[in-house]
Amino acid sequence: MGKNKKKPDYDPEEIRREMINMVKVLYSEGNKKSPDKRRSTLSSISEELGISISKVVKLLVTGGVYMPEMARRVNELYDSGLTVQEIQQKLSVSRATVHSYLPYRKGIYSAKDTSVNADRIRMYRERSMCIEVLCESMSENDLWDAVVAFQEYPFHTASGLPFSYVLKVGRDGTLNKELVVNRRQ
Repeated sequence: MGKNKKKPDYDPEEIRREMINMVKVLYSEGNKKSPDKRRSTLSSISEELGISISKVVKLLVTGGVYMPEMARRVNELYDSGLTVQEIQQKLSVSRATVHSYLPYRKGIYSAKDTSVNADRIRMYRERSMCIEVLCESMSENDLWDAVVAFQEYPFHTASGLPFSYVLKVGRDGTLNKELVVNRRQ
């Protein structure tokens, strides 16, 4: 019997398919309106979905809908066994350009639903930033932000006993300055 999944409904393949289909539909609708203005279509899709133009391009390349000459060349070189760095040098383009023309092979970065690992990384960054700010200013507000950020963090007492805490939520929906300590066994 394995460990319970923290996000049993998270399916990166499904998220990728949905994103690709959404971008494909928007791209085909945009090209019907103005087939000669591809850049403005990519830009409008980017704005509508709140993602970068390079991500729109990458989704369209992955979906097989948009394959400009540079994307064909990058993919041919990559399929022939060249590394990203070798492709960069051969075509005199940036690493980001090479990556933007390669189809997604894993999950989509910055999707609305994220993996457990992506959540863990985000929390780590938020907590690190809180500590950095707290060390610089040592204000009560920054201390409170750190207390909020470290909820459910696995601490250990001086004698090595594990514990974590959760802040109580008041009637008005805001966090109280009262803790519920969870002693793990």
